[in-house]
Formats: sequence, structure tokens, C-alpha cells
Amino acid sequence: MASAGVEYFAVVMWHGDMALLDPPAIVCRSWHPSEDPDLEGDEDQLKVELDLHERSWRMCDCFSRYVPEGEFGHLTERRLYEISQPDFERALELLREQDLPEYEEHVYNAVVRAASREEQARRSAVEPVIVFTPRV
Repeated sequence: MASAGVEYFAVVMWHGDMALLDPPAIVCRSWHPSEDPDLEGDEDQLKVELDLHERSWRMCDCFSRYVPEGEFGHLTERRLYEISQPDFERALELLREQDLPEYEEHVYNAVVRAASREEQARRSAVEPVIVFTPRV
């Protein structure tokens, strides 16, 4: 599924305000039910999926060392930590290559990079940047 509405995640568990990878490392892609072509024309199932979505459950294709070909399911939004699409795609490549130690490390690093970007964005939104220009 390739769509502008697709988001990419690592599955985490929370310890206070710290996200920890849920072993084994799992990556997934998620989309809004209204963008799922399998639900076109099935108004009853779409209604169910929209209700789940409103209650913070996300439709996901999840991939891990145990299910490298992927598996459809639903996960709570709280368990999903957004990573970049290139990190997600590289994780899938490593799974297909069966380079499991590299896959686990890559997913860990993807979460670290995402957390770093999130922290930088938070700081730039809160901390003003002061630039001094010398007088000419």
C-alpha cells in the first residue's frame, strides 16, 4: 500500500515517558480506514474500522523477525512510535535479507533518530533563537 496517508512506526512499550522497543523489534505501516481500498463498498466494515480509529486503534501491517512477510492487525496509537519512511523501508530490506542483528539495531537507531528529531522540534518550538549581528 503506497499512499500519502501512510505512516510508519516502530512498536514500543512505555516506561514512564521513555519509549522502549517491544522485543522483538516490530515495524509497521498504518493508514486511515477511509484510504483502505479493501473497505471500498463495505460500509459496515468501514464503520467498524472508523469506530476503532476514533478509539485510538490503528490498522497496521506489522513486520518482525517472526513475521517478515507482514501481518495485518490493529495496535493502539500509544504503542506506535513514528519513524521515517526510509528507516521503515530499510528495516524491511534487512528482514528480507535475513540480517536479523542488523535489523534489530537499525530499528533501535530509527527510534533514537526519531526521538532526537522530536526533541529538536520541541526545543525549537519552545526556545527562541537569538542571533546577534555585529554593527557595521
